[in-house]
Amino acid sequence: RGRRGGGGGGGGPRGGRGVWRGPGVEARRRARAAGVAVSAGLRAKLIERHREEWRQHAEKFKLDDIAKDPNKARAAKIAAEMLNIRQRGERIAWGMHEAADAEVPVLRWEGAE
Repeated sequence: RGRRGGGGGGGGPRGGRGVWRGPGVEARRRARAAGVAVSAGLRAKLIERHREEWRQHAEKFKLDDIAKDPNKARAAKIAAEMLNIRQRGERIAWGMHEAADAEVPVLRWEGAE
């Protein structure tokens, strides 16, 4: 029947229900079903590690170097994309993805530029 074929409760990515069941969706569903809650301490450690990884990226790929060398710019872009993919996967695995995608209010101080 192919991917769009109806019927059946087969094991495909739609689970036979017409609802997409990709890896992120399935991980969140399992985490909720198991009652997994990430403690504030674990969440803080993960966030701090992710920040440190971005600091390392910024240290390795200086903006001046990227502006001068297109090969270095490509390497920086690929490394940033891979870091983003891996960190997003970790947030999904820990059930933190919804919080990471939420809008964060930005406060502007008077006189600060």
